[in-house]
Amino acid sequence: MKIAREGSLADGRLVCRDMARGCVAGWLSYKLRDRYILMAEHTVVEDAYQGQGLARELVEALVALCRERKVLLEPVCSYVERMAIRRLDWQDLLEAGDRAPEILAWLEEEGDEERARMLGRYFKTGVGEYAHGDRFAGISVPKLRALLKELGPLSLGTIESLITNPLHDARWLGFVALVQRACGATSSQTREQLCQYYLDRVDYCNNWDLVDSSAPTILGLHLLDLPSDERLQRLLELIKEDHLWRQRIAVVATLGLIRRGSYSEAIELSIRLRNHRHDLIHKASGWMLREVGKRDRALLLHTLYLYALELPRTTLRYAIERLSDEDRRHYMTLRR
Repeated sequence: MKIAREGSLADGRLVCRDMARGCVAGWLSYKLRDRYILMAEHTVVEDAYQGQGLARELVEALVALCRERKVLLEPVCSYVERMAIRRLDWQDLLEAGDRAPEILAWLEEEGDEERARMLGRYFKTGVGEYAHGDRFAGISVPKLRALLKELGPLSLGTIESLITNPLHDARWLGFVALVQRACGATSSQTREQLCQYYLDRVDYCNNWDLVDSSAPTILGLHLLDLPSDERLQRLLELIKEDHLWRQRIAVVATLGLIRRGSYSEAIELSIRLRNHRHDLIHKASGWMLREVGKRDRALLLHTLYLYALELPRTTLRYAIERLSDEDRRHYMTLRR
């Protein structure tokens, strides 16, 4: 018996052939969903080959394919589901599986205490500061990204454990893994579900780097699926709550819209939040205005003509960073 793959990873099947008889003994069909999830749809063994373990071999070949191509397994087929439940060594491939213990052990081993102390100061974890009590392992972002690349897509079970962990590095991994899932989503329904999952866990997205790494993609892609008037309404619902991280998520999510040519939402939020008390909102608003100006200088200048005297100094300084020296001096002089 020989098992071979037919078709593509997106839509194919594993076929078990009886080479002696020159016929197909059984097959397992699959389809790729949202780039990272391989759905095992049907497992079929011809009557003449029943009871020889061919179905098990087909499923094991499918698991090997998942590991080789770094995708998760969704057992739509009842036989694959029953088999997957019994195999503890396959749980990391399933949505309910949890690889967080091994990831947390790696963070513990690779951590750098001195770097962790430095990051704690940089991200304002002191008493009375916005990230009071947050803890770091002290691992660089490039190293964390390399780990994610090595791990491949993470199940929602793993993402949940990472996002809700008190260690900042673990939460960063969880949110960036969620970004990867959102990038792979092929339907608006999936993007909406991932976005709602994200917003339901916003209290764990409690520092600006976590927000900035996740909001433009997870919320931004969902917003792009909505009509323009609904996009703004969704963002206004987020900023009306007195919640720093929801508000920054709303502002930074407009970067996803800016990158696709929609600028009005970023401008509207920067105007509505111009009297906000926190500089993290001032910085985010100015950053978005600068991104608008990189693509439409005239629109930025028009916004500044109307609101430069009302914008917080930090917002204004960020917004004009890409303008000429003369223009920057002009606007900053207005605020003296």
